Amino acid sequence: MFDSLKSPHDVAIVAIAVLLGSFLLNLFERFAFEWKVPDTRGIEMDLTRSIEDLKKEAAKLMTPETFAASAKAERKAIALEKELDTMRRNRAIAGMHYMVRLPRTMRMVLFVGAMFVALTGHTKVVCFMDPSTLWPLGRWLSLLSGHGASDGVIGLIPWCILCHRVTKSLVSSENK
Repeated sequence: MFDSLKSPHDVAIVAIAVLLGSFLLNLFERFAFEWKVPDTRGIEMDLTRSIEDLKKEAAKLMTPETFAASAKAERKAIALEKELDTMRRNRAIAGMHYMVRLPRTMRMVLFVGAMFVALTGHTKVVCFMDPSTLWPLGRWLSLLSGHGASDGVIGLIPWCILCHRVTKSLVSSENK
């Protein structure tokens, strides 16, 4: 019935390899990002608040008697805006470092490899489940597996996507 399944052992190895590969790539990406990209969000928020406060102060002091103080506050706000812009630019440049881009490139290679395996017919199905278990997502989970949603299969491509999303949420720095 399921001729695309060569051997359950081989399919299990492919599924576990995809899961572990995705986990390791997401873990490497997190640590490379923390190592190479400085976390300046707190400083940026403080600078943004300071700029807003200075602009409000300058607006309050916009009278002929306090024009000098108003101009001084405006100049300081402009200087802080330039500093904030420089900080954001430096963070963006650090994010373009090859160590940060490497896991994304490797993930694309993994996904293209999985597409190749799935499209050449070596292993299109990762696992079989009761169709009622997969009911709302059955059609999507059987994508490119060569089976319908009623067969209760999870294809290799949806498995890769699920592994990436789940492992990314597990290793994300927001959870720590």
